[in-house]
Amino acid sequence: MKYLLTLAIVALIAMPAMAQQTCCYSWENGGTILGFYGNLVDDTNVTGSQTGDDSEGGTYTCPGAYDGDNYLHVAEEPIGGTPQAYLAHITGLAYGETVTAGFYGYDITPMAAPSLRIWAHYTDGVDLNSYEGSASGNYDYTAGTGWDYVEHTWTFEDDGTGERQGLMIEGRLYSGS
Repeated sequence: MKYLLTLAIVALIAMPAMAQQTCCYSWENGGTILGFYGNLVDDTNVTGSQTGDDSEGGTYTCPGAYDGDNYLHVAEEPIGGTPQAYLAHITGLAYGETVTAGFYGYDITPMAAPSLRIWAHYTDGVDLNSYEGSASGNYDYTAGTGWDYVEHTWTFEDDGTGERQGLMIEGRLYSGS
């Protein structure tokens, strides 16, 4: 059984003390994820409707992209754990700077799995698979009413070792048991 996650737009805003930089990515260039953790499969850039399985043995169809033509499609197989799609890696941050990121995810299971949310972890700033601790994220899941926007703001924190040099933004899948 696979769980389908679709992501439309990742918006990143890094806000240093004196300036603001805004970036937006919409998958229209055919790109896909930077990497992943866990049992994530089928990371593809797609167009049109896509069908997936929910964690209750049923199926559902995403009608197409939230905006534009393309969107990210990932699935979870087997069901279990909390797979993570690595969506953006931000480096060059000074401690205390803030980053706001968000994306649209497709979810039609209100108050139930499967759902998704935005999260992040710290990296060494070079290796996309490095892990220098959780940066936490949004505790609110997608609403389950179709395309839904999730967003979070992080403050880049020093752990005292100097190992934290990057922030990896994640899309996390929650499928239940």
